[in-house]
Amino acid sequence: MHPLPRLGRNDALSKAEVSQRSSELRELLRDPKAPVEQIKARLSALRKAREKARRELATAQQDLRQLMTLRQEAVLVLNGLLG
Repeated sequence: MHPLPRLGRNDALSKAEVSQRSSELRELLRDPKAPVEQIKARLSALRKAREKARRELATAQQDLRQLMTLRQEAVLVLNGLLG
């Protein structure tokens, strides 16, 4: 029996972090006098959160591939659920 892929809590936390960072940047941009340095900092934080989420997704997809048959993987790729 294969171990289960690492899906769940970390992925949800990464998505929550991306959402939070997006909201923070969006809120800051509503202020036309927002300091450039704050915009840079929040933009950087959002990019880092997105990259972390992408890495975690890639790891989870790789773990999932190890549990599937080639046919199952092909179906998920055709349906856009795996790259």
